[in-house]
Amino acid sequence: MLPLALLAAVLIPAVVAGRPAPEPPALSAPMIEWARYYYDSGKYDKAKKLLTKHTPATGDEAYLLAEVYDRQEKRDSAIAMFARAFELGNAAGAYHVALAEQYHHPDADAQKAMDWYRRGAEAGNTACQHALGFIYAEGETIGDTHIEYNDSLSLKYYLMAAEGGDAEAQTIVGDCFLYGTGTAVDTGEAFRWYDRAAARQHPRALYMTGEFYYAGTPEIPADQAKAKERYERALASPDIKGSVTESAANERLGAIYMTDPYTDYRKALRYLNAAVDADSQAPENMSRAKANLAVIYSTGATGIRQDPRKAFELLVSACEELFKDETALYNLGKCYEIGFGTEADSALALKYYRMAAERGYPNAVDAVKRLETPPADTP
Repeated sequence: MLPLALLAAVLIPAVVAGRPAPEPPALSAPMIEWARYYYDSGKYDKAKKLLTKHTPATGDEAYLLAEVYDRQEKRDSAIAMFARAFELGNAAGAYHVALAEQYHHPDADAQKAMDWYRRGAEAGNTACQHALGFIYAEGETIGDTHIEYNDSLSLKYYLMAAEGGDAEAQTIVGDCFLYGTGTAVDTGEAFRWYDRAAARQHPRALYMTGEFYYAGTPEIPADQAKAKERYERALASPDIKGSVTESAANERLGAIYMTDPYTDYRKALRYLNAAVDADSQAPENMSRAKANLAVIYSTGATGIRQDPRKAFELLVSACEELFKDETALYNLGKCYEIGFGTEADSALALKYYRMAAERGYPNAVDAVKRLETPPADTP
């Protein structure tokens, strides 16, 4: 049942001195609520009937009528009304007109699309700002026109969207400052933007702030407790499902649960397996996750049966990843040197020790020297 306030709004107004009440110049707020109710209920004809009683006098009226036309697949009427909504002060109207010019018309018009995106962006519409940031970041082609890649313009519009509270744009701006895209590298500024997006529960921003706390930087001291909290919040977000970030956060939590004061090998096993089994995987995370699983199975950690063969197979798989973790390479060399989970093979041991040494792993450098040095003659 509808609220009494809405029901009262449709009653016939009182007659003053025998004359009917003057017709209002625009729909009253309750009538707009009725129109929105009909729209949300899928009763588009009823919504349209209310909205077309008068020429739309506000941006919100025009925008709602445009949405009705769009639902009824009256594209030209919808586009015209979205443009009218923008003229009446609803900046979101510009975004829909721009989309129509970019995608819906048989002949996409890059100039008109970009003009509408810019008009909406300058009016404060974050969707238009984000779209321009993306177009300049990717070097999009609209119709027959190629928009040149421009990382400075991309950052300009992403910054506008970020300042307007767009969490995805805030995360992208963080990337720009972290990697120096369109600006100088500034890890402190990168963290600031990631942290703003993390406050809005953006999963990748939560993960990235976790990375800062995990490793530490001159601006952000390492803090495993904060890193753990950020990774856990990232995994709690429904938007992380199926993403590379999901695998990465699981890998990091697995590593954290292998170290004091959080040591819990059952939890580590659960997170590391989740990283390995994820639909979307990053090679770096995969190599590290498999390397850490190998450590758990090689030691027979509390409550987990030692399995040398499984540990060896995990290390082989880790070292076949596109990104080869230096610890995995070193441990695989060690397996071949001492015959752990496989037959001893000094040549293969030296091969993997060298690969780890090339990546700067200190123990591997010593192992290479040991295997390359002929044994001293014994008397």
